[in-house]
Amino acid sequence: YSPSQLQGEISRAKSAMLSSADIASEDGYGTSILPQVFAAYENRMRDLNAVDFDDLLLLTVRLLEARPDIQDVYHSRFRYLLIDEYQDTNRTQYELMRLLTGPAQNVHVTGDPDQSIYSWRGADYRNIMDFTTDYPNARVVRLEQNYRSTQNILEAANTVIRFNTRRIEKELFTENEVGTSVKVVELKDERDEGRLVAARVAELRLDGEPLQDMAVFYRTNAQSRALEEALLRASVPYRILGGLRFYERKEVKDILAHLQLMVNPRDAISLQRVVECRPTGVGSATLARVTAAAASERLPVFHFLQMDDFAKQIGGRITQKVREFGTWCQELAGIEQSPVGACVRAVIDHSGLVELYQEKTETDPQASNRLENLNALIERGTTYEDDHPQGTLAEFLEEVSLVADVDNHDRDADALTLMTLHSSKGLEFPFVFIVGLEEGYLPHANCSDDPDQVEEERRLFYVGLTRAQKEAIVSFVQSRYMWGQADFRIPSRFLQELPKESIEHANLGAVRPW
Repeated sequence: YSPSQLQGEISRAKSAMLSSADIASEDGYGTSILPQVFAAYENRMRDLNAVDFDDLLLLTVRLLEARPDIQDVYHSRFRYLLIDEYQDTNRTQYELMRLLTGPAQNVHVTGDPDQSIYSWRGADYRNIMDFTTDYPNARVVRLEQNYRSTQNILEAANTVIRFNTRRIEKELFTENEVGTSVKVVELKDERDEGRLVAARVAELRLDGEPLQDMAVFYRTNAQSRALEEALLRASVPYRILGGLRFYERKEVKDILAHLQLMVNPRDAISLQRVVECRPTGVGSATLARVTAAAASERLPVFHFLQMDDFAKQIGGRITQKVREFGTWCQELAGIEQSPVGACVRAVIDHSGLVELYQEKTETDPQASNRLENLNALIERGTTYEDDHPQGTLAEFLEEVSLVADVDNHDRDADALTLMTLHSSKGLEFPFVFIVGLEEGYLPHANCSDDPDQVEEERRLFYVGLTRAQKEAIVSFVQSRYMWGQADFRIPSRFLQELPKESIEHANLGAVRPW
């Protein structure tokens, strides 16, 4: 666990009204340090007379439960309780609402169970589903008129969400125009998908539509890589909402540092990043000694560490970890002559980052995203090799550097918006692209075997569709590069659920399929 992972686990436990003692008694934590750290954290907060954000809610609930007289004070102070986005509340928030409403039960909530997409951060879908059970005298008002989307977009969203079995029945309608059909586009690969987006954006701009009226949604951040490069080639300004651009992401910069060090052994900044990006056992003091010894030999540190007798040149006690790092540098240097695609993959394998993030997938919610970004970088190397069979690693890095430099755009300028589907909730755009409608992406591979999670993934698709005001384009590809190999894709089950009357199919990667 990293400190941020532990903090996240503790926060999720408090959102479910669990203490460190509760966690310690649960199955699955027998070998985990979480219960001990959680208990120590609670004790330290108590010693400091401090609370965190989750405590503000949890301790209030416990106070009200223990003191009915204080409940009475707040019952008389707050005659009515109004709660927005009720589908996103967690258990602690639910209990706080229950205690504050009291016998009068004067509570008004608004929410849409079809937009409950945040279970991964503690939201409890049952709160809104069971509201009329908890408050049997409640009056339910269905707000079914949609003022945003065209009839075709709305019919597509309505039809898909009906496949969920656990929902509160409603039928959205609109008095807006019928509009164009929802376009479902099948493409050869992710590069064609990026070209599709860039081409349609160019057409819309020629029609006078501003970029700020357009958005691209995807399930995972790693999917942005091919899109970003297509947009950069087409000179389309873009911004990523709620995330970093591909080449700004830590794990991508870590691997690029490895590659840069192979091309330029004197790159001390890349060497420092390589040393620090994962546990090597080489500290800053040791690295300083190695650097000084390499300088006396007039060698770059990377070359110096490849010498068989480098330890003798340093003097003093050299740990086994430093010797292992020297061997590791020798192995890294031997990769450079491979073709670019194979080189990128070999460096990622050799870096140890894949194993590092695989070990963290159960405890770090970002680990899976980092693995997907490493896969996207392999994909980038492979496609570069396909396009430039004689290209060198240095030339590949030059191209990547140019792309990264173009990334430093004017953030106040008119720009296309890229974001995950989760980030799109609450927003609206006249023109929306939803890419990657394939099994493994939407629904995500981590959710495809759990019926409840599949229903949440369907709600996520529903949210994406209902962000569109005028036009929605949904795309999927026949194959994507996965860890350097072409992986043939299966269209998302959600595509089969779209109504034939409201959609228009286009096939195989023509950049102007309509």
